Amino acid sequence: MLFRSHPKGVKVFYYISPKIWAWKESRIKHIKASVDKMFLIFPFEIDFYKKHQYQAEYVGNPLLDEISAFHSRYISCEQFKIENGLNDKPIIALVPGSRKQEIVQILPVMLQVQKYFSEYQFVVAGAPSIDDDIYKKVIRAFNIPIVRDKTYELLNYSTAALVTSGTATLEAGLFNVPQVVCYKFKGGSLVYKLGRWIFLKVPYVSLVNIILGKEAVKELLQQYLTPENLKLELYKILNNEPCRRQMLDDYFKMREIMGEKGASARAAQKMYNVLKQVNKNE
Repeated sequence: MLFRSHPKGVKVFYYISPKIWAWKESRIKHIKASVDKMFLIFPFEIDFYKKHQYQAEYVGNPLLDEISAFHSRYISCEQFKIENGLNDKPIIALVPGSRKQEIVQILPVMLQVQKYFSEYQFVVAGAPSIDDDIYKKVIRAFNIPIVRDKTYELLNYSTAALVTSGTATLEAGLFNVPQVVCYKFKGGSLVYKLGRWIFLKVPYVSLVNIILGKEAVKELLQQYLTPENLKLELYKILNNEPCRRQMLDDYFKMREIMGEKGASARAAQKMYNVLKQVNKNE
């Protein structure tokens, strides 16, 4: 990401901060030099910018609007299953990310737990950017359907989910889907440990956990992402009612922290108010 100093008298606003709170923290100096005000979509980002003596404001998260809009287009679970060739069993969503590397490394581990949960149907959330051949190579030994470009629909009707770290973890939380977070970094455990120590500046990889400041959802990372561990954690969120209930309670707290929908409209209004005040003072 490249920043350039703005011409004198021209206000520069930035809506949706780059994730410099997670890595490359040094980029804050470019933001301070080039951006008059940052509008944030995660509440925990406020403390990061405050630490660097920079004025930033939390306006809410646009995902709240997207999910609200999705619910207005409601179809029944039965209709969803019929349209996508699914059976009547409850669904466990596999959300392996939208990058080829993630799918190749993580989806095979997810698939290996299917045999332990025969009373459920496992369904892969297919990313529109990934070719069918990639999925076919990974799932050829498993009889598992793929639902493309319908992640919200799939999460909405799922009993649980196995989710690759990223925005999808937050989406699963906002859909109240108990989840296990999965991730593997390329290069093995040593590269992961060095990368986490040198670059990663947050204690968790899941946005749910970062927002709440605790491990509300289990994170299975690197060498801990095994079929055995995944089986154990999935069993907990399916069959251990206190465990499942605690996760749902944590999701409720997360939504309270995130606030109301309307983030983009609030950001636009605040930008307008600043510019209006500037014009008034001139």
